[in-house]
Amino acid sequence: MVKILKEYSKILGYTFIGLVFGASFFLLFINFYHYKDISTVINKGNTDNTQTAEVNQKLQEIRTITDNFNPNTYSGAKNKVELMTINSKLQLCLKEYESEELKEIFEKTELDITDVYRFQNVYQSKIVNNCVVTQLYELGLTGDKAKFTDPDLLRIAPFIKLNADKLRQDTDYVYKVLLNNGSYYFSSETSKTNIFEMTKDSYYQINNSYLSSVDFVLEVARWFNRTVGGV
Repeated sequence: MVKILKEYSKILGYTFIGLVFGASFFLLFINFYHYKDISTVINKGNTDNTQTAEVNQKLQEIRTITDNFNPNTYSGAKNKVELMTINSKLQLCLKEYESEELKEIFEKTELDITDVYRFQNVYQSKIVNNCVVTQLYELGLTGDKAKFTDPDLLRIAPFIKLNADKLRQDTDYVYKVLLNNGSYYFSSETSKTNIFEMTKDSYYQINNSYLSSVDFVLEVARWFNRTVGGV
């Protein structure tokens, strides 16, 4: 009886080991299969060269405005401390736009889904969180929540808040789409095409939001330039 139980236990053990190896092979195979799906790349195209030149020109304009402001020589009627604070915020935003992480992404000529997912994360962290939310959002606060007293700033505050709120929510849906595209499953040719199209659409949506954010920061910088007397 004991001998039969031992043999039965061996059979169960071998069966369990076989199931483990089978499951491991299945997971390895499905990972390889899915990797082939998500490794399809999208070509950014020649238009990106023009876009890069335009963005760099706008960032240079922001840099010129912030570098030219000298609080020691400013003799206008505005609150100098507030102007220094706003100028500092614009400089910190500019630093985020010039980060190596974004530069590396924009230098790529081809992007796969992991690149687009990384673009979303870097854009959200560097631009939306560190610039729009941390630096510029409070410029748009009014009433009891206002952090600044400058009347000219308060007049454009609704514009700042509106744009900041939009940029905060711009790519939330894209993030969820990219996560769903990265799920593990056996895909048909139709779903492969869908992954490619959604990846491409996601890239352009993030990129469009990025371009909008550059224009937004530039508009704030131009307002700053006008309010301090066109330095």
